[in-house]
Amino acid sequence: MDNRIITKIKHKDGRTLVEWYISGEKGDDSHALESPDLPDQDFCKALDALIPWALQLTDHDEAYGAHMKATGVTLSYDSEGTMAATITALKTLKNTKVIPVNTPHMPCEVKAAGIPTLPLGCTNAIETLKTEAIAYIDRKRQQEDLPGIGGAKKTNAA
Repeated sequence: MDNRIITKIKHKDGRTLVEWYISGEKGDDSHALESPDLPDQDFCKALDALIPWALQLTDHDEAYGAHMKATGVTLSYDSEGTMAATITALKTLKNTKVIPVNTPHMPCEVKAAGIPTLPLGCTNAIETLKTEAIAYIDRKRQQEDLPGIGGAKKTNAA
């Protein structure tokens, strides 16, 4: 079992950032990886899968999602290990200005009556992205063509 606890996943401006910690006897060891290496298709699909949830959680209709790109999630965990998340996306407007769209920070499980929680499908989408982020840390990246050699881009899973 992987003991890395992911706290942030971000892909923006050609850079990918993953932050995580590992709990130990003497406390938490914090880690971060920021890289210009492009993530593979599975990572990108997992990130794109957050767009419908960002729309739903911010009370926007599907049409508002045109020209929207999910850029990441920020995660926290309570003392019982229950995850809460904020999804961040960028919406490009007609005048090419970009505005951020952030969901409320919501837990994945009911902790108290009246406190909204993330829908199960959203939680599953975040878990898929976390799995892809761990694969990214472990060097699963998009591999560019080598100079002078044709062919499609390939995924490199070391």
